[in-house]
Amino acid sequence: TNYIFKNLNLEFTANKTFYLEGKNGSGKSTLVDLISGMLKPTQGKIEINGADISSSKFSMKSKVGYVSQTAFLINESIKENIIFGRKNIENKQLENVIKLTELDKLINNLPDKIETNVGDLGGKLSGGQKQKIMIARSLINNPGLIILDESTNALDFESEKKFLNIIDKIKKNKIIIFIAHSEQIKEFCDEKYLLQDKTIKKLFLK
Repeated sequence: TNYIFKNLNLEFTANKTFYLEGKNGSGKSTLVDLISGMLKPTQGKIEINGADISSSKFSMKSKVGYVSQTAFLINESIKENIIFGRKNIENKQLENVIKLTELDKLINNLPDKIETNVGDLGGKLSGGQKQKIMIARSLINNPGLIILDESTNALDFESEKKFLNIIDKIKKNKIIIFIAHSEQIKEFCDEKYLLQDKTIKKLFLK
C-alpha cells in the first residue's frame, strides 16, 4: 500500500497557532481532510478532547471553520455571504464576527450597509475585504478549530499583516492551523511543522 503518512503522531492544543508547510504532494490537503473529519485514517484515530471524531455522535461541521485560498462569494449581500445558508444565526453572533474581523469599518461606509451586494464572485470588493468575509463566515458558529489553507495568497505583505492581527484577536480557546508558504505567517505562529517523507517534522527556528 502506498501510504501518504506513516506513524504520524501529532497533537494540537488550544490557544495556539500552528504553521504547516510542505511541497506539493507532501500531504497537506490530506492532513487537513483528516483533521476536519472529511477523511478517515486507514489506521489509528483522530480525537478531540478524547472523543473519536469518526463517531456518528460527533458533528465536525459545527466545530471546524475553514478558509481557503479562493474567496468563494455568492452574488448576494455581505450578510448572506457570512451566514451562507446556515439556520438560526442570531444578530448578536453576526455583530460579533463583524466586529472581530473589522468588517464594520467597511460596512459602515456602504450605503446599503450589511445588505450591500458583493457582486459576481465578490467583484465589487478587494482581496482583503473578501478574505474578511471568508473569516467571518468561518467564525459564525464559533468553531474550536480554524484551518487557513493558503488563505493569504492573494494578499500583499501589509494586508497579510492586518489579516494576522485579526487572527491574533480570535485565537483564544481555539486551535488555528495555517497551511502556507509565508515567512510572515511562519514567524507569527507558535509552532511550525514541515510535511516531508510521509511524516511531519517540528521546525525549531530562532
